[in-house]
Amino acid sequence: TLFGAYTSPNGEFKINGAPNVSLVEGTNYFWLTYDIPINANNGELADARMDSVLVGGDLKTTEGVDFVEMNPAGSRTIVAPTNFYSIGSGKWTSTNIWSADGTTSCNCTPSATSHAYIDNSVDIDVAAVTIQSIFVRSGGVLSATKNNGALNATGTVYTEGSGYLNLLSGTVNITGNLELANTSGTNTFSTDINVDNDLNVQSASAIALSGGDMYVAGNILIDGTINLGTNSLILDGGTTSISGTGSVSGTGSLSITGGDKSILAGSDLIFGSTFSIDGAYTVTNNGTITASSDITGSTSSSTWVNGANSTLNVGGALLSTGMVSSSAVGNTISYNSTAAQAIKTGSYYNLTIAGGSTKSLSGNVSIAGDLNIASATTLSAGSSTITLSGDWVDNGDFTEGTGTVVFAGTTTLTCPNTEVFNNLQVDNGASLDVPSGQMVTVLGSVTNNGTVYLRSPSSTGAVASWIDNGTVSGGGVFEVERYLPSGRGWYVASPVSNATSADFNAANTASRYLFKWNETSGWQRITNNSTSLTPGIGYAFKAYDGDVMLSFSGTVNTGTRSQSTSYSTSGPNPGWVLLSNPYPSAIDWDALSGWTKTNLRNIAYTKLDGVMATYNGDTKIGTNGGTNIIAPMQAIWVKDTIGGGQLSMTNAVRVHDVSANIKSIKSLSNILRLAVDNGSISDEAVLYFTDDASRKLENKDTEKNFGAASVPHIYSKSEEGEILAVNSMSINELSADVKIPLGIKVTIAGNYAIKASDLESFDPGKYIYLEDTQEGVTQNLREDDSYEFYSDPVDIDTRFKIQIKQNPLPVELLSFNAKYNGSVVDLSWETASEKGNDYFTVERSSNGFDYETIDVVAGAGDANIRSFYQTTDYNPLSGISYYRLKQTDFDGANSYPGIVVVEGLSNTKVSIYPNPVSSGKVYVECKSEDNIYLEIQNSIGQIVYSKVINDECNLVGIDVDDLSSGIYQVRLLSGDNVIVKKLTVE
Repeated sequence: TLFGAYTSPNGEFKINGAPNVSLVEGTNYFWLTYDIPINANNGELADARMDSVLVGGDLKTTEGVDFVEMNPAGSRTIVAPTNFYSIGSGKWTSTNIWSADGTTSCNCTPSATSHAYIDNSVDIDVAAVTIQSIFVRSGGVLSATKNNGALNATGTVYTEGSGYLNLLSGTVNITGNLELANTSGTNTFSTDINVDNDLNVQSASAIALSGGDMYVAGNILIDGTINLGTNSLILDGGTTSISGTGSVSGTGSLSITGGDKSILAGSDLIFGSTFSIDGAYTVTNNGTITASSDITGSTSSSTWVNGANSTLNVGGALLSTGMVSSSAVGNTISYNSTAAQAIKTGSYYNLTIAGGSTKSLSGNVSIAGDLNIASATTLSAGSSTITLSGDWVDNGDFTEGTGTVVFAGTTTLTCPNTEVFNNLQVDNGASLDVPSGQMVTVLGSVTNNGTVYLRSPSSTGAVASWIDNGTVSGGGVFEVERYLPSGRGWYVASPVSNATSADFNAANTASRYLFKWNETSGWQRITNNSTSLTPGIGYAFKAYDGDVMLSFSGTVNTGTRSQSTSYSTSGPNPGWVLLSNPYPSAIDWDALSGWTKTNLRNIAYTKLDGVMATYNGDTKIGTNGGTNIIAPMQAIWVKDTIGGGQLSMTNAVRVHDVSANIKSIKSLSNILRLAVDNGSISDEAVLYFTDDASRKLENKDTEKNFGAASVPHIYSKSEEGEILAVNSMSINELSADVKIPLGIKVTIAGNYAIKASDLESFDPGKYIYLEDTQEGVTQNLREDDSYEFYSDPVDIDTRFKIQIKQNPLPVELLSFNAKYNGSVVDLSWETASEKGNDYFTVERSSNGFDYETIDVVAGAGDANIRSFYQTTDYNPLSGISYYRLKQTDFDGANSYPGIVVVEGLSNTKVSIYPNPVSSGKVYVECKSEDNIYLEIQNSIGQIVYSKVINDECNLVGIDVDDLSSGIYQVRLLSGDNVIVKKLTVE
């Protein structure tokens, strides 16, 4: 400074100074410059000029010719610096904390037109601060903590990094935007905040209102969080937008005033506070909103609109006062509170019920899209009507009340359990699709003017199930499906009243086989597509041209259904009638009401995969998986005992059970299940000991009805010789040792197994054995419940026996074998255990009745390990020889644990064919050097055919048309030789 300085001068003033300046020859020029400090009066004018100069002590004035005064270039407006930077913490009015360049103090404070960059803690300590813009950067905090500190910003207030606002007193007025981008620290306000433009809360930023309300006139972006506390966020501008992916929480409210608001597409906002439409304004949602509290309106014109593809999840009341419009395509409103909610009357596109509580309809609703009921959530219809054009998806519960459900579009119903409706209506042109495995019950009226589809899976599995109250009206149809794999026989029935053989394409006689059973004459094939199918009658069907999806179209069977039965002594199977479950739901054979079974055995027979399953309603015992539940469209065999019978049922017997296959029944006490198995398919027989039973044929017994010829069968017999699947005997028999013969029937030579189950139903003190009289083996079934054996084609009831004993057998025989070895027969046997066993006697017979001793072998006494024995018959008989093993205890008691049969050496070779034979002739081909006596015996030993054949015999034809079906012995006798062959007549 050459001439001096003035602080805050105003008006004209002079500065005198006398610096020494050396002149040079010629003209010398001087420039007057001046510096105005940063705290000068902004906006004022400043100017200056050189007034006079002394040269060598002489005053040179403007009058002198040697001094020329230059006029100023013009006045200048004093302008303060634009940017101010905090370089330290302190009060707003502390001049030493501010800098114009960010490094050195300017000894000043920001002006009203400047921008303040706050990098430290700055507290507003005056009544009001006016500034253009504020930028609170990392490390900075702008506070107002005393009863002053009003902030007026004419531009933008911005935070970033760790910088934030802490304005706890005064008011905040922001003419521009409030943009909060700080990633730490909470922007806290304890006073009213007015934002005249936009509010932007970035993803990591947070606002907390600890007192006072926030008013925003512009658009609002919430990617971070706003905690209202008990205060309000009031959007008081005109038509503005709401967007973001953040949240608003607190017990206060987000209030809409001043104009309509639009929630932008892509938004995903959570409103934990009340969302209030205060006035006749409309909020249009184009994004996703989750409102966990109420959405309220102050007038009947307060409106919420869900735009196309938008979502509103509402956890409180939805505009109890006001209107909701949610018919735009693809939008969803979800009532998802954990507490009870009322569903607002009106039109929806998609309506979702969630949250795990009960939601109740306030009135009728129309749903253009889908209805979804979430898990553990209940939708209560009350008396309202639901009109649905999309899918019905119920993973929770629907309470039907007295309301009505109208299906007005193309609907697929999905529910994990039974869906119960009060009234159900399918409109003209509409359809209800019930997928496989789904179940529908209608308690009230059914009005079907469209199409109801009851689906079957396109493989094995459960079909759809339908139960109504017996009254179905309307001009629509039911389409009921049933999938049947090819190459197997099926017993089926029609679930509609107007089905025909065309449903099976029976006219395709090369590939489709459809039969109806006539009790008098047997099977009758249907070979056209015009035969009406009678509801309640069963049919047999088999297709060879691929898997078949049957589709029965018509009026669904409902109400009372009755079928008469007969007993014709001339019939192929007197009294056996093929009836059916006529309904598109399962039926319960044990239903407490709804059944009339006149002159019928209380037994239902169903055939599956060639195996006949049975269920006896008197004992509640089933075989081969048979239970009281009879599947939809399943044909059943019943037996009329004297003729004039009737099977009648009402809707009271109908139940939902959509299992693809029949299920097994629980085990009872003192019941033994025995299954014969060929490795791929099995058949079952039951021995049951109970009160009020005997060895005679009674109601507690179940007659055997054989399945397919390829299935191995097992059975027992009543005292009268009736073949039984279930043989019920007196419980008193178990007080002593019991023996029950078992029969087996197989048509294919091969390996089989008899498997026992439910052994645990007997007292542990009962010893249960399976005896194979042919192989001489007795097996303890409690130790090994499966016995394997080989069998030729046979129907025999003497080979196997079940023994139930009070004490264990002295010897448990594992095997007893006899085998020719050259000219001798080697015999061997093995035991699993022995108790008090003195010795074995090996006996031989030529006829199976008269035995002679050939050897005595010492026993092992007491042994719990396997023991092996052998001996040899050095003089075996020709023809058939019977070897019997006799066991003797130390106390002299005897038992016969095994018998084996061997065929001796012979000069005769015999073949029998065809075997089995059903009609015509059977041929016996033999070659012998001796005369042959040929005879055929039936199963009780009667000779039904005999002939003496002289010389060599080549081929003998025997007519079997007069022989009944069964197993016969073909016996050829020559000298001491006897050859026995089995013959099966079908």
